[in-house]
Amino acid sequence: VFYVDYGNRCKVALEHLREIPDHLRTLPFQALEFKLHRIRPSAQSLVCGEQWSHAASQRFASLVHHCALMVKVFSIVHNVLHVDVYRHSGIMDTVNIRDVLIDECYAELSEDSYESK
Repeated sequence: VFYVDYGNRCKVALEHLREIPDHLRTLPFQALEFKLHRIRPSAQSLVCGEQWSHAASQRFASLVHHCALMVKVFSIVHNVLHVDVYRHSGIMDTVNIRDVLIDECYAELSEDSYESK
């Protein structure tokens, strides 16, 4: 089963599967795919042979879990939103998730693709 809301896959026993009612089949997916704008994995992640290191993924999850997020859409390329994500932590405290990942060496700043520009 592919879970469109989280993007993960899981094996599910056949007896746990149910047919989706017809009235729900016509609805578009409610989840949107996005990529953080102007960011790429750090060289450390690439050396380990991974696109994003486990530590980087865990740090991203910790930054966005149970927080109010604001998303600014920069572009849409092939139905994928390229965005800036901000964590809102109070009246005047807004943090750019990309900047935190770069400051903590989980990621590096990158240029936009030609299509995104």
